[in-house]
Amino acid sequence: MEQARAASAVNAIVGRESQENVIDSTLDELAVGRSCVLLLSGEAGIGKSRMADEVVRRARSRGLRTAWAGAWQGDGVPPLWPWAQLLRQIVGSAEVLDRASVNAAAPSGSDVDPGRATTARFEQFEMVAAALRDGIGDRPLVAVLDDAHWADAATVHFAAFAAASLRDHPFLLVVTYRPDELAPDALATLLHIRHFGSTQSASSCAPWSGRRSALPSCRRSRRTATATRCSSRSTHRCSP
Repeated sequence: MEQARAASAVNAIVGRESQENVIDSTLDELAVGRSCVLLLSGEAGIGKSRMADEVVRRARSRGLRTAWAGAWQGDGVPPLWPWAQLLRQIVGSAEVLDRASVNAAAPSGSDVDPGRATTARFEQFEMVAAALRDGIGDRPLVAVLDDAHWADAATVHFAAFAAASLRDHPFLLVVTYRPDELAPDALATLLHIRHFGSTQSASSCAPWSGRRSALPSCRRSRRTATATRCSSRSTHRCSP
């Protein structure tokens, strides 16, 4: 059954060699210790989650660790919920997030110091990032944040924070999102991720859609790495 699903996933992207090359080259970078970010964007049903799933499948075939979290569209979702899911898979518990949330909680009363609130959020992010650094160590990891357009602002901002603070670790962060459904500041935050590290070159891939939608950017500590711009749909959960 598992082999049949794997074969189906591969067959589904036959003729999409450029997209396959993007996935494989990104995983090659990860395997030699480089941190990477892969942004997959596009409208609903275009195949973003499917491509992220293919990244995961290929990473597992190489013996790499993977984790997957999806944002939830609904009421009552706590802040940073996708990162709580990822923490449980990577370090075995989201307890650090609970401790960090307590530390970042605003004091009671109406006189809240904006500076203190900003500092508390930074401290919260650093606590979570430290836990991730410990969980990753020197063992390459692929983490997927799916449907980021449904996530709270803190989740998206921490994605950028993680991309910066984990740059010296073998960590691939894959983010899927619909740009038209993302708040402007959240979209700007995601697009800013691509500026972490230097981009050496960019080239276009044959599109799966009419839009340019994916940008993997990889970096190694103090080194310039390549970036490939790719119009993509995706590869595993959604049909193209």
